[in-house]
Amino acid sequence: MTLELNAGQRERLTRLINEESWGDVIIRDERVNNDIEYFRQHPGQENQFGDGEMCQECFCRPCITSEDNRQAWWPEAQFAALPAPINSTSRKRLYKKFWTMIYHRGGWACPQYLVKKDGIMQAGNPIRGDGRVKREIMPDCVTTKVRAWYPNAEQQPYMGHRWH
Repeated sequence: MTLELNAGQRERLTRLINEESWGDVIIRDERVNNDIEYFRQHPGQENQFGDGEMCQECFCRPCITSEDNRQAWWPEAQFAALPAPINSTSRKRLYKKFWTMIYHRGGWACPQYLVKKDGIMQAGNPIRGDGRVKREIMPDCVTTKVRAWYPNAEQQPYMGHRWH
């Protein structure tokens, strides 16, 4: 639902949301057209959903790969280890879907993620070599899950989508 609110209305609605502990409400100021900038300006507004401990890899509650977040497109079982590019094509499709899930939960703009990404960029990423990471860095919980579903053939290295 989209609402146009003046400053007073927005403040009263925010107070009500906080008092009622409605964790599934997203407040987004459309005047700020960049999600990352919005979350930097409004810490604590990241959309985590759910209860419990925050995953230290994807920064979602519960973890984006939790059975609580199961999607219809998730495979029911592990597939056979196949040589590239067969399973890697399937993994790429799933990484895109997880990227979208994380995006809609505010994970890419979450302050903890931004700090972790900035640290990787400053330290330099051995996979990219130049210390600049333009894309979002897929969390290990996702790469582990997707690689379990669609593993590489033995002795076939992975592309290196993990962060350390």
